[in-house]
Amino acid sequence: MIKNKAKSLILLILCFLISFSCFPINSNASRTYTKKVRIGYYENEVFENGASEDSVKSGYAYEYYRKLSEYTGWEYEYVYGDFVDIYEMLLKGEVDFVAGLAYTTERASYILYPDKAMGSEKYSFVKHDFDKDISSDPRSFNNKSIGVLNSAIRDVLINYLDKHRINAKVVTFDDYDVLLNAFDKKQIDILAAENDGLYDRRHAEYLFAFGESDYYIGVCPGKSYLLKELNSAQEQLFYEEPNYIATLRNKYYPVTLSSRAYTQVEKDWLNSHQNLTVGYLNNYLPYSGTDNDGHVTGMISELMPAIFKELNLSDIVIRYVSYDSYDELVLGLTNNEIDVAFPVGGGLYYSEEDGIFLSNPLVSSLTDLIYRVDFLGTPVSDFAVNKNNKMQYYYVKTHFPDASISYYSSIEECLNAVVKGEVSFTTLNGIRTNSYLKKNAYRSLSFRQLSFSDDRCFGIKIGNEGLLKLLNRGVHVLGDEYIQNLSYRYMDAMTAYSFNDFINDHFIAVFVICLVLLTTILVLCVRDINRTRRRIKEKESEKLDIQRMSSDKTNFISTYSENLRFYINATEGLVDLIKHSNSKEETIIFVDRIDICAECLANIVNDVLDLSRIESGQVKLESSPANIYEIIKDVRTVTSESLAEKKHIISVNYRNIKHPNVLTDRIRLSQVLINILTNAIEYTHEEGLLVMNVEELSSYDSKEARFMFQIKDNGPGMSMDIINSIFDPYAKERENFKNFRIIGFGLAICKKIVDMMGGTIDVFSIEGKGSEFTVEVPLLINSESEDSSNVAEKEIDSYNFSGKRILVLEDSLPNQLFVSKIMKKVGFEIQIALDEFEAYEKIKAAHSDYFDLVLMNSDVYNNGDNELSKRLEMIDDPEKANIPIIPFTNDTPSLMKSISELLNT
Repeated sequence: MIKNKAKSLILLILCFLISFSCFPINSNASRTYTKKVRIGYYENEVFENGASEDSVKSGYAYEYYRKLSEYTGWEYEYVYGDFVDIYEMLLKGEVDFVAGLAYTTERASYILYPDKAMGSEKYSFVKHDFDKDISSDPRSFNNKSIGVLNSAIRDVLINYLDKHRINAKVVTFDDYDVLLNAFDKKQIDILAAENDGLYDRRHAEYLFAFGESDYYIGVCPGKSYLLKELNSAQEQLFYEEPNYIATLRNKYYPVTLSSRAYTQVEKDWLNSHQNLTVGYLNNYLPYSGTDNDGHVTGMISELMPAIFKELNLSDIVIRYVSYDSYDELVLGLTNNEIDVAFPVGGGLYYSEEDGIFLSNPLVSSLTDLIYRVDFLGTPVSDFAVNKNNKMQYYYVKTHFPDASISYYSSIEECLNAVVKGEVSFTTLNGIRTNSYLKKNAYRSLSFRQLSFSDDRCFGIKIGNEGLLKLLNRGVHVLGDEYIQNLSYRYMDAMTAYSFNDFINDHFIAVFVICLVLLTTILVLCVRDINRTRRRIKEKESEKLDIQRMSSDKTNFISTYSENLRFYINATEGLVDLIKHSNSKEETIIFVDRIDICAECLANIVNDVLDLSRIESGQVKLESSPANIYEIIKDVRTVTSESLAEKKHIISVNYRNIKHPNVLTDRIRLSQVLINILTNAIEYTHEEGLLVMNVEELSSYDSKEARFMFQIKDNGPGMSMDIINSIFDPYAKERENFKNFRIIGFGLAICKKIVDMMGGTIDVFSIEGKGSEFTVEVPLLINSESEDSSNVAEKEIDSYNFSGKRILVLEDSLPNQLFVSKIMKKVGFEIQIALDEFEAYEKIKAAHSDYFDLVLMNSDVYNNGDNELSKRLEMIDDPEKANIPIIPFTNDTPSLMKSISELLNT
């Protein structure tokens, strides 16, 4: 019996285990862990950008890595280096993945390749556009230097040169940036590069492709488990998003040099055309139309210039011709009155009937079927069609071939016909529907979105393939997002929402408002009677206030007069002491005290005069060109002596300065900042710390830049009584202020100037911890200065100092960045020195002809005691002793001219 029970128990357990194993256990598929993998990351234009710590990363490969992590849960650790170093790390197992590796048999024996490529690449030759000795004929490469990255492309290049018996010098580079830099500096004649891995360059010209290959994510040898996960992720990505690779290419490669690789028919068209005539359909916003001044408007007004600008063909002159009907527009194209028609549509069949090519679609939208809200839903049988818009006719005939059509003169008449029940349906282009149906006249209409899209394209006459290819290229480069945003921008201009529409839509609300207004007027009339009585009493009160204010001013001026008399009496006493003094040392002390009294008297008088002129309206603010950096420089110059006397340290910080060139009253703005900074200097104990922050804030007005100037000190601070009255020149609290060298009308004048500028001034202070003054003012952006700077930039572009080295002596970080940007732009290799001693050490350590020029801060250069020149004169090496030293000026074109003349001599 016991044995039977044991057998039954064992059998029961076995059945449970078998049933448990037969049915899978559901679990959460989301990963609860992350696996860290090491990515070998090298700098490569378009493909991998941001190959350093804290750099913003982007590019084709970076986005592909991020996409794979969605399927694998990988967390990436980036290891940086040039391509050769990164590849060596992969072989040694120091990184797990490296992207962009072409497949070769030799590599396959060292590293692991996944089943699917991450993309495909063509290899192309690129030359300088000015080099006429090199052409698309490979024989012109003989005796030329060709730069190439030390990767799989090098083997393809050498095979190509051997096959075509080309005797060229192959120069190999380990780093992609160094390779491009050598090409930009014209150190190599030809660049062998990935077709889509090179940003467009103004001086570069695409020649032709010489090879191609797929490229993969290479996996570290020995990490087969990572290869398995990679294969699984790529397979799943391909299954879920089969067009992902194409999407990446469309996102990153339209900006590359290959997008400007024009075909022969495109070149033929460009060589034979300097002008382009664009015909557009009138009254068809957001696509095209004519404004009240007779100028073209809508998408077409911006679209065509944008296309040719993106293709670097800004010299093409564009002219516009409007047409009131689609038939006239197409006829103008076929009769050669215009080169391009916009918008056109209807599909391939009807475009062939019209004798035109259709470009790639610019905008594709679903068409809406328009009908009355109370429509009973009978079959779609009759349509109202705008006879001036053949595209609507083409759409209806294509998708509703059996429907009857009634013609009207405009889309508004078509909609009215549906409202009146003359026809059952009409259609609207999807992006135009909302703008029409929001009008009160069409509130009885509804719509249903049809499943067929309707394209809007450029129309080009059959036979004009060159222009067609150019426009298709331009549309591709601009991208869908730009064109879509452009269409949204012009939607609001489609139909004006009139005052009558507003009245009809809100009749009850308007009636109630009018009734309330009438009632309010009656109440106000009654109130005015009582107000007149109160006004008499108020005037009597105002009179008392004026008398009280006058008394305050009188008392305050009396106090100032006492102090004037104090300094005058002190001056007279000191003069008398000088007369009776026989000691030269005493006389010098007395003269210094007289100088202090004179300065105090001048401050008092100047403050009184300034405040008087401001309050009387005699001071008018001027608006003239100014530069924020120069204004701050002036403030620092004026206060530098006071700072040195009290051994203060001042820190000036610039934040988000996008528009340094402004229109303002430079003198008055400087006066405000100098007054505030002078107070901070005087009140702060010796060896204090002062901070000046200059920041450009966001502004709602595109023509205005709002600036904040903040001055902080760690002085004794102020009490609330002083803070509350600090900007009031007549406050009673000021009657006890005796040190008029520091506190007078200065801050009150600052407040009034800032008010005149439309700004604000605030103060925050804690006793014993310091004070903080904040000034915010709106300043007009000096667009003319920006335009002139653009002219200057074009002039700068004419200089090329490639191969030259320059040492910049500058201690200010903003100035360092500004100077470095300009010098690098004209080809200089630069080094920075913070002071003359550091500059001397760098020149001394370098070889004789290393530096060609020293560019020095103009303040240091204009200082009579030029320490660097003296030190260099003591060097035995004549090359170093005679290095030219010139000051940096804001007049960049003149500076470039001086440098050019100096180096040429």
